[in-house]
Amino acid sequence: MFNHAVFQTPDGNPYLETYLSIIGHSVHFEEIRDGVYQGAVSVTLTISSNDTIRYADKIRLKSPETTDTLAQVPNFLHQDRIPLPNGVYSVFLSVSDANSTKPPLEVVLPVTINMPQNKVAISDINFLESYKKSTKPSTITKAGYDLLVEVPYGDYFFPSSKSQLNFYAEVYNIEEVLKDVALVRYFIETSDTEHKISQFVHSEKVQPKSVNVFLNGFDISELPSGNYHLVFKVFNRNLEEIASKKVFFHRSNPQTQLALKDIQAVSIENSFATQYDNLEDMSLYIRSLYPIADAAEQQYAANQLKGQNLDEMQRFFHGFWMNRNYYNPEKAWAEYLEQLKQADDLFSTPQFRGFETDRGRVFLKYGPPSDVDNREYEPSAYPYQIWYYYNLGAQTNRLFVFGNFELASNEYKLIHSNAIGEINNPQWKVMLNKRNNQMGNPDQTNVRDQFGSWLNDNDRDFQTPTGPQ
Repeated sequence: MFNHAVFQTPDGNPYLETYLSIIGHSVHFEEIRDGVYQGAVSVTLTISSNDTIRYADKIRLKSPETTDTLAQVPNFLHQDRIPLPNGVYSVFLSVSDANSTKPPLEVVLPVTINMPQNKVAISDINFLESYKKSTKPSTITKAGYDLLVEVPYGDYFFPSSKSQLNFYAEVYNIEEVLKDVALVRYFIETSDTEHKISQFVHSEKVQPKSVNVFLNGFDISELPSGNYHLVFKVFNRNLEEIASKKVFFHRSNPQTQLALKDIQAVSIENSFATQYDNLEDMSLYIRSLYPIADAAEQQYAANQLKGQNLDEMQRFFHGFWMNRNYYNPEKAWAEYLEQLKQADDLFSTPQFRGFETDRGRVFLKYGPPSDVDNREYEPSAYPYQIWYYYNLGAQTNRLFVFGNFELASNEYKLIHSNAIGEINNPQWKVMLNKRNNQMGNPDQTNVRDQFGSWLNDNDRDFQTPTGPQ
């Protein structure tokens, strides 16, 4: 597992910090003395720019010693700091087991360093496994603390067993640029709707320094399952935003429901929500919010639908749209209602409204696709559509694959996507072509080429996600 972050020294020089975590039980162990075993990996790291090597290093990283290779062996880590000027770089990493003949694992990653000297800037944000006061400075020491950085396998993921979200970040140039105090606010928001979760917001006034350090955390024991961002923002004295940074993470906490207390406190007298004064209509409109609601709102909506209390349902409905447009929630609802009508026209079936279908949900959540491949009569394949999104918020080059497995209907099921938080099925081509393919091989991802088939050619290199994760 490999990750990196960009920081800056107090005198304004940027550097790249790299983090490599080797899973302890993934390496071969050899006996180094009587009854004591140790694993090792060979690591090569090269950083280049404009076909010129800017940095190169080769190390041998050893595991902790153990007397029992069948027991749980801890991961072993390597962290480094590499001074690099602003620019665009290519990072090549090769990792091989020193005690194995298996070929090395190699990756190439693009890295951009952009630390302006004439603006307030924010470092990358580190999530931390732990931190403690430093007794001896080392490569993991910052601001007087030893920081054990989380190195994710893919996206950052925090299960229900983890109740604390600790993080580290630095803000630069407040003294040089503002020459005045600043307000720094960090908070958790939903990644899809960017709805700020009120229980997870912190603001503090900071004095002007070249480097302001933030080592803090949130108790996330009450944060429900969902996709989120941790967001940092810096404001000047006039509360004008002058810098921001965010990092994505996924939370799994199925036993927790977020209390939406602010909704219960909202007055709805003479509001647009009161015009829906029968339970059937109100229930329909609340169900129609699911495609754009975050996990907490979906849970709350489910409770309202179960309770069938018209006043509480109206309060929730009004509060939902206030969160999208505080000053004109009715306008926000009216705009969404038009989208619901489009979804009905395009995707409804005899059994389902448009918003209840997979295509309708994706359409309402992400908007219309940039392009669509519609394949209704491909040999040996079920009818399918591939929706392409060239830009999807902070993500780029995302696709959604829908298959129609009930030929008498217009209901296409989502079977694969490379968008964050969506179903990912490497065997989607086999699934669409399973009339001729038995899905017994879990590693099969392509199908046999035949005349008239586009299944092996139509993913447009979108299978590997690009852009911020």
